[in-house]
Amino acid sequence: MSKQLPYELLVLIKDDLSKGISQRIIAIKRNVSKTAVSNVKFKIDNNLPITRKYGSVRPQKLNDDLKSELFKVYDQNHRLSLLDITKIFCNKFNIEISRFTIARILKDFGLITKKPAKKPLLRPQNIVKRFNSSKKFLGISNETLDTIIFSDECKFNLFTSDGIQYVRYLPGERYKPENTVATVKHGGGCLMFWGCISSQGVGRLVEVESTMTAASYKQILSQNLLASARKMGLDEFIFMQDNDPKHTARLVNDWFDENDIDVLEWPPQSPDLNPIEAVLAYIKFKLAKIGKLSKIELREKIQDIWYSLPQTLIAKYVKSFNKRI
Repeated sequence: MSKQLPYELLVLIKDDLSKGISQRIIAIKRNVSKTAVSNVKFKIDNNLPITRKYGSVRPQKLNDDLKSELFKVYDQNHRLSLLDITKIFCNKFNIEISRFTIARILKDFGLITKKPAKKPLLRPQNIVKRFNSSKKFLGISNETLDTIIFSDECKFNLFTSDGIQYVRYLPGERYKPENTVATVKHGGGCLMFWGCISSQGVGRLVEVESTMTAASYKQILSQNLLASARKMGLDEFIFMQDNDPKHTARLVNDWFDENDIDVLEWPPQSPDLNPIEAVLAYIKFKLAKIGKLSKIELREKIQDIWYSLPQTLIAKYVKSFNKRI
């Protein structure tokens, strides 16, 4: 129902109408809609009071029982679109109600509508390992965080074909299984990069041009990790990598030992804990706003965005590490 205009304003509109001023001019003059002026004129012409009876409101479309049933429809599948919820509810109870009213009622429930949060698809045994390992990170100091170099590989698709799906959930339920989408490792049709960051900024970004092996991973590290640390101004650091078998191969561990590099013990299947994931998501967001790119253009744009990332932004993501635990 439209908001009741102040009585003083209604009197001014009535006075303007009595002077023969056009409804369009009155609407502009009084900063109201033309419909509001027309409503006042209709009431005057039909000898009706220009103000609505105090406390009068349009009857609610749904009573409390029906609202409770509507919540049950949502709760059966958090991924239902607004149109689907409306159709299911109206068909079930043989009533007519607009999706806009349904949306308002769902909002009144306190539901939040966003894209599903991404969480790695964890095996049961890795859930326990992840929990036990993550406890070690609780309360980690900013001073320690400043010495960690976080790394990861990431794919960037040439084209994105998946449509956006949204999910509704109550506050505090974002990471419940029914509100998330499982992620799996690298697919095809993409460019693959290795990169690293610390609170001091970005390190080197290296394209992985063929299938990565333990030997090629060691080569990437030997050519880029220490150089990245120097770029960041870190004489001593702790290195973070995930538990991919290529990363934990003996020849890679031997290289770490030879160069006296401490490697952070990382919980399995836990990319969501890695601050570099937020950086990579930011880059993908920037790329999505550009649109389709050729392979050459995509490669150049990724590198341009990476090396132009401000240190303050990277530090912000690194400092969010404790919130990710």
